[in-house]
Amino acid sequence: VSSSPSGMIAFRPPLFSTITAGLNVVSGRQFYATRSLNVLLMAATAGLLAWYVCREAGSAAAVIAIVFYLIDVRSRLYARSLLTEPLACFLATLLTLTLLDLVDHINRRRLIVAGLLTGASMLTRSIVVLWLPGLTMFLCFVARRIHKQTWNAVAGNTALFLAVTLAVVAPWG
Repeated sequence: VSSSPSGMIAFRPPLFSTITAGLNVVSGRQFYATRSLNVLLMAATAGLLAWYVCREAGSAAAVIAIVFYLIDVRSRLYARSLLTEPLACFLATLLTLTLLDLVDHINRRRLIVAGLLTGASMLTRSIVVLWLPGLTMFLCFVARRIHKQTWNAVAGNTALFLAVTLAVVAPWG
């Protein structure tokens, strides 16, 4: 008896499928709910991009960033298709903003948020698991070089980040 599944199996991470299933329960098996969510996620990503660039470089730079965002065919394609990319873009944007915030202020709450976002990103796109070594090195660098933390504090921060990330992913492991 074979233990492997038979038939067509996608082997995709579960977050987008779970959200889609929830939308199907609420709205019936219609694609408009998922497409509407994708449009909202891409719009929220654009809003976060504009907010951050405006805060850091001014409104003229924010307008230029949004123009480039809108010119990119992927931002328009992802918004209207039934793909995981809008959710992945949104989560990656939130994670990037959280990591940039960690450069200025490192604390447990921000590390937990970074871990939650990394775990959710892994449940959206499995390739994110390959980001873990880079994210871990980034956190170690920020804690040690920028915030002058001891190695024990660096290890504690890294362990907290990885523990939260794994706690999010473990139920679907």
